[in-house]
Amino acid sequence: KEREVVELKSRFVAMVSHEFRTPLSVIQSSAEMLQAYWERWDEAKRRTHFARVLDAVRTMSTMLEEVLVIGRANAGALSFKPAPTDVAAVCGEQIELLRQVDDERHRISVSYEGRAGLSTLDASLLQHVLRNLISNALEYSPDGGEVRVLVARHDERVDVEVADDGIGLPAAVNLDSPRSLGLTLATQLAEQLGAELQIVPQPRGACLRWEFPLIQEATA
Repeated sequence: KEREVVELKSRFVAMVSHEFRTPLSVIQSSAEMLQAYWERWDEAKRRTHFARVLDAVRTMSTMLEEVLVIGRANAGALSFKPAPTDVAAVCGEQIELLRQVDDERHRISVSYEGRAGLSTLDASLLQHVLRNLISNALEYSPDGGEVRVLVARHDERVDVEVADDGIGLPAAVNLDSPRSLGLTLATQLAEQLGAELQIVPQPRGACLRWEFPLIQEATA
């Protein structure tokens, strides 16, 4: 058991290092080009590379926050603050943010099922789950592909389903083994909150469903 834990930690560190390498490379590349061509470039060109650096810094900040959330979840110190929440509004906000970050390289569609109204859950954790599952789908989808989000509100839970047309996941994959920062976070949150993260079989791409238990129903 101890050996398995050590191996999981090693894979997690390797995964995080790999995911941080991309934004760091963007920062280094843009900084070097700004230094080399500052005099020759016009203001528009400089602004483009400054924007790339800022986007990469924001990406790294988000990733750092995710690593901290994973650490708190592993330590059993995850803050849990349920409150009446408009699930559709939270989903809409996160999807709009991700559309901007994605720069329209993919289509993101969303649909809702179930009763309208407020649900008592932790909106912050729901945001983490949505952001990470959708970001993961965008990362592994080809340019021009579609990411489909389904949010279904039931009496005792909210289901968040994210499907893409990417490389897919084998049905027998172990979600407890670190594969990406987003999936690791979603898995850790599921474990801490008594939720369930499932792979939904489909002909192509990947589809993940996160079943989020509600504390109680709140009146709209």
